[in-house]
Amino acid sequence: MKSTVENLNPTKVKLAIEVPYEEFKPEMDKVFKEYAGQINIPGFRRGHAPARVIESYIGRGAVIEDAVNHALPEYYGQAIEENKLAPMGKPEVDVTDTPNVEGPAGGDLKFTVEVEVRPEVKLPDFSKLELEVEAVDVDAKDVEEELNNLRRRFATLKSVERAAKKDDFVTIDLVTKVDGEEIDNLAQVSYHIGAGGLVEGLDDALKGMKAGASKDFETQLKSGPHGGETATVTVTLDQVKVQELPEADDEFAMMVSDHDTIGELKQELEENAARQKRSEQAIDARDKLVEKLRDELDFPLPEGLLEESIAAQTAEDASDEDKARVRELVEKDLKVQIILDTVAEQRQMNVTQQELLEFVLQTAQAYGMDPSMLLQSAEQNNRIPAFIQEIARNKAIANALGEVKVKDSQGKAVDLSDFVGADDEDDDEEAEVEKKPAKKAAKKKAE
Repeated sequence: MKSTVENLNPTKVKLAIEVPYEEFKPEMDKVFKEYAGQINIPGFRRGHAPARVIESYIGRGAVIEDAVNHALPEYYGQAIEENKLAPMGKPEVDVTDTPNVEGPAGGDLKFTVEVEVRPEVKLPDFSKLELEVEAVDVDAKDVEEELNNLRRRFATLKSVERAAKKDDFVTIDLVTKVDGEEIDNLAQVSYHIGAGGLVEGLDDALKGMKAGASKDFETQLKSGPHGGETATVTVTLDQVKVQELPEADDEFAMMVSDHDTIGELKQELEENAARQKRSEQAIDARDKLVEKLRDELDFPLPEGLLEESIAAQTAEDASDEDKARVRELVEKDLKVQIILDTVAEQRQMNVTQQELLEFVLQTAQAYGMDPSMLLQSAEQNNRIPAFIQEIARNKAIANALGEVKVKDSQGKAVDLSDFVGADDEDDDEEAEVEKKPAKKAAKKKAE
């Protein structure tokens, strides 16, 4: 097989591919074999009729057509790889010549493919880039917050006889009616006043109520069959409880950790808080690097892919303002994708099976899905390559970040080596900054 490339524009090429008959014939033989196992021909056992007999029954043209349809994606893939192209859209194929349908066997397969490709991006010398992030400062308030969060995990609830107020824990019954008709009834629901998430207006209704009291209030339902309608909700307060936190003493430290004193526990919490802030600092640096590359690098975008993405995210009745907003977001998103793919390619980022599994677990957790179901769906819909590509992008920008000079707002150099991974490619440790996707423009369909 041989192929040539014609550059139609900076983001689109035309491939001309020729496959000699000798190379294409094995594909025809496969089709003959498939037909031999499917049709009954007098005088031959199924699957044993010779090609010339099968051809007389179904025609050489049908065999060639099936063989072309089966083999064309493979030939196209070979041409893409040989010419080191990065396709970014759906290929448009035009078969210009096929092996002889009649007469002597022979003739080459010839076809052209027009496809949008990733444009050339000239990346900067990352070692010459500079970024500034906020300085990390851990104070007593941060440690106290970490300690209180830990205490809340081991808190107990105690009933009180007083009016309910914010941050109390209550047990309630809820009856919801629309136009006098009951549409929902919840009994003995545990609720944290101020947490929200049940019914809008519930927090205000509960404040000041005492156990045994009932109150009606109106609310607008957000979803369900009656979404958007006004409902009357009756709330009955059964119990009021307060959260009692365990004392922050040595006994508590020994119960929740391997430390013997509360001072040692606080020291660990301070270190944890500092590491968390440094991790956030690293993620901020990574996002600023992506934004810097996006804003400063200039290259054309594949117009067809751009318009297709915009159309998919724009409602038919969208205003000109909404359309312009969607275009801006899609352009930013596509530009970031191209930059990260270029960085990943130049740095030859490989993705391990363990990294893929971790990505699936994190994605499933983010969407509240079962990991096995997400993996099964991804395999069925051929989404695994997209997962691998996303992991490679995240690894690549984290790797590049390790070369950038990063200073905090106080002018102090920031060491990100704990978060962007080691230089040794065989190091199995995962970098925290690699585990979260690079910040992208939000995709939102214009109304």
